Amino acid sequence: MSWPAEVTITEIVFALIVFGNVISGIDDLAIDVYYWVIYLFRRLRYPRGQYPQLTEEDLDSVIQKKAAIFIAAWDVADVIEDMLLCNSELIDYQNYEFFVACYPNDKATQEKIDAACRVLPNVHKAVNRRRGPSNKADNLNAAFAELVRQEQISGKRYDFIVMHDPEDVLHPLELKLCNYLMTRRGVNMVQTPVFPIEVPARNFTAGSYMDDFAETHTKDIYAREWARAFVPSAGVGTAIARDAFDRLGAKFGEKVFNTESLTEDYDFSLRLDLSGYKSIFVRQRLLRRCKQKTGKADESPAELIATRAHFPATFKTAVRQRTRWMVGINFQNWKQVGWEGRLQTKWMLFHDRKAVWSNSVLMFNYLFAAYGGGHWLYRACISPETLPLLPYHRWIGIAIAVCMGLMLNRVLQRVIASTRTYGIRQGLLSIPRLFWGNVINIAVTARAVKQFLTSELSGTRIAWDKTAHYFPSGMLTNQRGLGDALVNAGRLTLNHLDAALRAQPSTEWSLENALLELRSMVEADIRRGNEQRAAAPQTLPWAAPLSEPETAPQLNNVRGQRPEWEPTLTDLLLGRRQINPRQLSRFMQGEPDFAFGD
Repeated sequence: MSWPAEVTITEIVFALIVFGNVISGIDDLAIDVYYWVIYLFRRLRYPRGQYPQLTEEDLDSVIQKKAAIFIAAWDVADVIEDMLLCNSELIDYQNYEFFVACYPNDKATQEKIDAACRVLPNVHKAVNRRRGPSNKADNLNAAFAELVRQEQISGKRYDFIVMHDPEDVLHPLELKLCNYLMTRRGVNMVQTPVFPIEVPARNFTAGSYMDDFAETHTKDIYAREWARAFVPSAGVGTAIARDAFDRLGAKFGEKVFNTESLTEDYDFSLRLDLSGYKSIFVRQRLLRRCKQKTGKADESPAELIATRAHFPATFKTAVRQRTRWMVGINFQNWKQVGWEGRLQTKWMLFHDRKAVWSNSVLMFNYLFAAYGGGHWLYRACISPETLPLLPYHRWIGIAIAVCMGLMLNRVLQRVIASTRTYGIRQGLLSIPRLFWGNVINIAVTARAVKQFLTSELSGTRIAWDKTAHYFPSGMLTNQRGLGDALVNAGRLTLNHLDAALRAQPSTEWSLENALLELRSMVEADIRRGNEQRAAAPQTLPWAAPLSEPETAPQLNNVRGQRPEWEPTLTDLLLGRRQINPRQLSRFMQGEPDFAFGD
């Protein structure tokens, strides 16, 4: 290879851009290659069908430990009550409680939480000592303080804590899965997937979140876990053993969540890893019980246990949210933690923190491409005698080919991930969304750098820059059963319920008559149960397609109508809500992934 005798400024700029692209691209390529090699090896070693798939019965074989769900609430009066009421309908777990942390100056949110507390006995309100907004970590610490207080009052200790946001739709079996894994595998943290609710093709901003989470939660985190690097918490769908809070509290004080970080979830999971605790990521498909109207067994597609939520749909709100992520991960965590941990952990810290300069390189990519394109058009149409922007050197051709190859790999990985999660249509749409997402990330980098430098120079803490929330309560179409309402309200025990169910088939009684005949309840209790069932929000058929916010009001028209499918009485009473397989979305019918034990 012959090198030029003289190097121009343009060539120097081009070389720097190429260097940045190659370093970032090789890092991504290493993760891609590592994932696919291990993936294929596991597929060959553990063929599909050779081992039984995890079922709901497997989860039920483990005693339900006491769980707490933490929710940090600031200015969420529009969604928090619906979130609590609707998810209490969805969750198929009896031994759990909500801890909702709010601020003393957020009266609207407090009123909504109080309204939920009047309906749900398992909701606890934790009022922060500070006026809001401080930051999410401070609010989560208030929730933990309330949990400790409740433990002292009741004398009963919680076994694990699950973190969620006010806009999340929980999978009914999420708590059962976390309980099963923590019991059988003895892990300290379980992270389940988080997938944005699917949006129409025209919404590129919200769609970019779909692509990001699809790639992260179908490939990247797998590679991290298999490489024995730390598994980052997504802040939602994260279950953490109660003992881990005690040990970290003894090490870091009462602030178990780092109030000096805007990404307390990422910081917490990293501290867990550095302290030697075991964390896993579980993308688990589960065979659920499903019966026809006749009561005969029916085929049920495997459901993916994951959290669904709406994400920002406008450029401005997306930039605000992602700025918080970048400041917390790329600046605050770097400043506070440095480069601690094993070699694999250092690699993943580099992978996470490189966004500051890799996004800057993307900006120069676009600028250089635009300038080069304009220069080429000028030469082609106006002044052919003008010298080309770059001389015809072999190294330049090789550099362009390498960069193009790395870019095509990124496009391919994104298409595969989105297709596996949302289907081929969204997979193809991920190609143009990749470039739009780069534009968002460029704006995020500029804002994050400015925000962090301003905070450091002025000595002020960055406030909680909250984005608006949307909870898809308008898409809830299924009513819960009477037995479910009575059990959740604490007016009926499972033993009495089982006795009534056993008596029903032989006598053809209604549930009300069976309960009265067995003297399990009085008429007033049943009447109150029916009233509560009618007043409660209708339950989301979990696997039904979830649409974007503007489609939700159309679905409100079907609220209260009888669904076209009929679960068995047992399923209704025990909260195991099943749907007709035809109603399952593409999202729930994708290719089953590995069982967690493979």
